[in-house]
Amino acid sequence: MSGASANESGTIVPRAKSCRNLLDTTRAICPNAERMRNTMKKVFVCSPYHGNTEKNTKRAVFAARVICNCGNIPIVPHLYFPQFLDEKNQLERIRGIEYGIELMQGCDQLWLLGPEISKGMECELEVAKKIRIPVILLDEELRRLNLKILALDERVDERFLRIISGLNCE
Repeated sequence: MSGASANESGTIVPRAKSCRNLLDTTRAICPNAERMRNTMKKVFVCSPYHGNTEKNTKRAVFAARVICNCGNIPIVPHLYFPQFLDEKNQLERIRGIEYGIELMQGCDQLWLLGPEISKGMECELEVAKKIRIPVILLDEELRRLNLKILALDERVDERFLRIISGLNCE
């Protein structure tokens, strides 16, 4: 992990390079972050966890930090539930996804960290369509995906386009 180190409690702390990336990413996604701090939103992070959990956790943590820097509250169930639910136990994994969906229903916005969409994310996105939660589409490096030219974007495939169809994208 070149961009970060762990402090005494094991918490990942970004180095200067990561801080610059965090600041640049925050400015790109939330250009009015300072002005918006008085109107906090609950932002649900929909991103992969299952599979490469170390990489996926780092990405979710980074997204949560950006959301905080935007003046909002990150809701990232896959950073919380694996602390006491066993991801390798199918019933507990499904329970965690159900709990996450319940939390999502109380959120103001959803950030979809794509373009990879896991089966768990697909379940979350089906509910997101029903409740019409506003969705921000982001790529693997938290760069916003342009809806107008999404069909031409080589980072996304037909499955991604099919799954996001019907979402309330901003």
